[in-house]
Formats: sequence, structure tokens, C-alpha cells
Amino acid sequence: MLPWQPWSAYEALPSSKLRTLELSKRFAVSLSAVREALARLSADGLAVADPQRGLTAAPISAADLTDQVAETQILAAADSLGKASKRALNARLWVGAISFSRRGE
Repeated sequence: MLPWQPWSAYEALPSSKLRTLELSKRFAVSLSAVREALARLSADGLAVADPQRGLTAAPISAADLTDQVAETQILAAADSLGKASKRALNARLWVGAISFSRRGE
């Protein structure tokens, strides 16, 4: 097992404080790297800057969660459709190649 986890594995409850020193130690990176990552999260709306509390994980509403679930389902369906189409095309090409090779017999 790795001594650290990728950023995508980090979970923070909505509105919980994001502590730079704690994150720096957890991921064994410099404070400036953590600050840069948090600035990107803030720019993406995943972290909120509060003058009194510092950076916190962005809150999420039921509507936001529903939108995220729907988007994930759409992406998964599109990926599955693409894979199925590729398999169907490959199968069709394979069958076509067999029938073409039998014509010469």
C-alpha cells in the first residue's frame, strides 16, 4: 500500500475546514503545492474562501448532487455505448472477413 493517497481519494465533508498543514503532511508535499491545489479547487467551486474560517470544502445541495449523479450516469452510458459500438463493428468486420475468405474456396 502506498504511504499516500492521490488527491482524488481525499474526502472532506461539505463546509469542513481544509487545513494546509494537515494536507501537506498527509500527502508529503510542500505547503505551496497544497496552497496551489486549494486555489484550483476554489477556482473550480469545490472550495470556498472565508475570511473568518479560511478555506472550506464547498457545500453541496440536493440539486447539485442530483445534477452530478445524472452527469455521471450520462458519461457512463456514453462510454458503454462507445465500447458496445466498437465491439459490434469489430464483430461485423470479423464476420465479413470470414465470408470474404470463403468466397475464394
